[in-house]
Amino acid sequence: MTSVSIIIPYHSENEYVIGRVLSSINNQIGIDFSNVEVQLINDGGKETDPVQKFSLFNNLDIHYHSTNGVGPGMARQYGIEQSKSDYLMFMDADDEFHNVGSLLAFFNVVKGSGDHQIIISKFLEQIKNKEGEDRFLTHTNHDWNSVYAKWFNRKYIEDIGLKFHPELRIFEDTYFVNLAASVSEDIYYSDAITYAWLYNDKSLVRSGTKSYKRQIDLWAKQTRYSLEFLKRHKPQKVKPRLISYLTETYFWAKYRTPLNWDDYLKEHRKLLNEFKDVEISDNELEDKLKSKIEDKNSVWFQKNTDDFKKYLQNRGDLR
Repeated sequence: MTSVSIIIPYHSENEYVIGRVLSSINNQIGIDFSNVEVQLINDGGKETDPVQKFSLFNNLDIHYHSTNGVGPGMARQYGIEQSKSDYLMFMDADDEFHNVGSLLAFFNVVKGSGDHQIIISKFLEQIKNKEGEDRFLTHTNHDWNSVYAKWFNRKYIEDIGLKFHPELRIFEDTYFVNLAASVSEDIYYSDAITYAWLYNDKSLVRSGTKSYKRQIDLWAKQTRYSLEFLKRHKPQKVKPRLISYLTETYFWAKYRTPLNWDDYLKEHRKLLNEFKDVEISDNELEDKLKSKIEDKNSVWFQKNTDDFKKYLQNRGDLR
């Protein structure tokens, strides 16, 4: 029988918040809970007595672990290594399942069409409008960046040797998910909405400054590690990924401005030097750039790109 490990790292979340995500798992219907385990990892947060606090969730087989502030990626990796199930699923401690049939949707996919390397469903994102009112956005089932609303086949992940990277505390989920999807030959896309990414104004991604989007040096580092992995496992994907990186990073450098230009240029040029043998024409780059500014759904729609050649000539420097 198919089984799943739900891996939940936490750091600053209190017992009420953690209880909410566990409750959303405990309240799932139509499934055999003997095929579900929860790996709860305290990553340097406040020590509690979880056995006593969460014993009311009697449907759940919860395994408690502690790591010493290693960050969400490596805390998830620790959870993977402690788990035994056929599939891996990741949840954030401040989120929850969208409804009581979320897990059943995944089990039904396997029941109806067999095992898959990855199963991707849709998820909701809770946001605040200018008046502070709650709104919800639906993310498509073709999201290759976030860990939410996905099942990863353990054997597949182990066979390709994919792990969360120890050097990445930001963009760690993009690294893992995008590589898993890029290498895969078997992704099942489900129309079910299974996960709710809840609003938390204290999280790095939701903070008002959005400073993580300006840490372009870490984006470059993540991309270099990704390209190295692709070079070993799916070399035909290296060139398209490099083209995408060069055009996307141009927009980031121009419209978001790196927090530290020197750090960004150091990482960017390290990547360029390592993959200098990949032949990319100006036309290929310009076509990719054009596709971004002509896409009405892109954040770069109709953006000015007059200094793109300067960006290429100066190896990333737009100052």
